[in-house]
Amino acid sequence: MDLAALVLAGLSLVVSVLALLSSRSKDEEANRIAREALAEARSVKTAEAWAAAIRSTNHRMTLNPTAEDAGPILRDSRADLMALVDALPEWEALGDWLANEHVLGAAAARADLEDMSRDRDALPDVSARWGAALTQNLRRFRATGYDEQTMRRLTANTREQLERLHTSRAWELPAETMDGIEPLDESS
Repeated sequence: MDLAALVLAGLSLVVSVLALLSSRSKDEEANRIAREALAEARSVKTAEAWAAAIRSTNHRMTLNPTAEDAGPILRDSRADLMALVDALPEWEALGDWLANEHVLGAAAARADLEDMSRDRDALPDVSARWGAALTQNLRRFRATGYDEQTMRRLTANTREQLERLHTSRAWELPAETMDGIEPLDESS
């Protein structure tokens, strides 16, 4: 009788161990599937952000400021660029570059408005050139990934282009800061 009880206890132990191993294996598999699904969802979100940023840049480069209200187009473009920055938080130089590109794009639209107000047959040339360059660079980064050094060079170039455009048109440069507004401390 004691031998039978011992065998039954041993079998119960084996079954319990197998059930535990099976349970852990299923948990590990479920966790792996969940991680893959999360990565896929992030990938889709990032792909959508890239597409929206490129699409809105293309819309801006064909904007006719004498015939269209530029406000909603500029607002939506800025939102799309910010969504891209939010989708790629590890790309530290992206926000600064795209913020400068947005300012340059607004200045390009202003230049086109001046030019097209004088000549009704003129095309939005400055915006078209700006948008073509930004679209090309966005597509490059989407395909090749983050390159901080190149992005910082592009930021410096964008600032130079902005200064050159403002100087050539005798415009005052836009303020880089606003009184009472300070950047968020995102380190915490």
